[in-house]
Amino acid sequence: MQTNFLKVAISALALLSASVAGAENETHASAFLQSLFNRARIEAPRLHSAARQTLIAHPSLLQRWGVVSADAAAAYNDWTNTLVLQPEMTITTTLEGTRIRTLEEMALTTGTAANINATTVFHELSHAEWDFFVEEGATAADRSLVSEMEQTLPPLLKRSAIPFYNQHLAESEVFAYYREDLIGQILQDASEILLGSGLDPKDLSCVQTRHPGKLRDLMPDSRDYAIRVRVDTAWVQGKDVDLTQDQELHRQLNDALYEHSLETLRFPGSRTALFSNSRTRPTRHERSS
Repeated sequence: MQTNFLKVAISALALLSASVAGAENETHASAFLQSLFNRARIEAPRLHSAARQTLIAHPSLLQRWGVVSADAAAAYNDWTNTLVLQPEMTITTTLEGTRIRTLEEMALTTGTAANINATTVFHELSHAEWDFFVEEGATAADRSLVSEMEQTLPPLLKRSAIPFYNQHLAESEVFAYYREDLIGQILQDASEILLGSGLDPKDLSCVQTRHPGKLRDLMPDSRDYAIRVRVDTAWVQGKDVDLTQDQELHRQLNDALYEHSLETLRFPGSRTALFSNSRTRPTRHERSS
């Protein structure tokens, strides 16, 4: 009972911090998620909701000095509802407080690693979505995914010598890794389209002022992302879980993850669709102007 009380108190503090840090309808993830939409038409409405209930922290000095393990570039603590992100993934301003950097801002600090940092952040935010929505069975799609994972994961975890009591953690990790791979592939396609068009992926202003004849795709691909994106491994409690050990279970798991993504995210279904949307659809900035 005391543990639950503390978690509720910490969640309340996160909500208070979010409201103080920015506008009422903004969160520490709003600018970051908006930049994903501007770049690749990716929308994740539930991540906005999850972000309202989380805090941002940086790795402690002990972690930076190597006294405490800091193997991952980022982490999510589901007990304190805290995203632990590297300093280069966040920015602090007087008006907004600390928030996640946009894609463009990440590019200023990490260069070509911006997409990698973005997918890492998306991975950790997905853990929060799992915590607040999927695990709780918020929708029929959530309940369906959990049911599928409860059937497909145990045999794969057993073969990878993952104890049964880590199944809950494994489910969240597989979910987050799939989201990371999906968003990463779409962002990579978007960057390649911009580069092939002679545009700088680090500067979204060039995309916002585009016209239909300005973009071109040198490597068109009409295959659905359901085919191109498959999560094969997941890192759980210091061990790699090989999800390809059983091809049928691997297929069922990835199909379920993609179907859930269709229900809870909005994104182009293929590189061809991404290219078409980038050429014809205005950004939110252009619609509001």
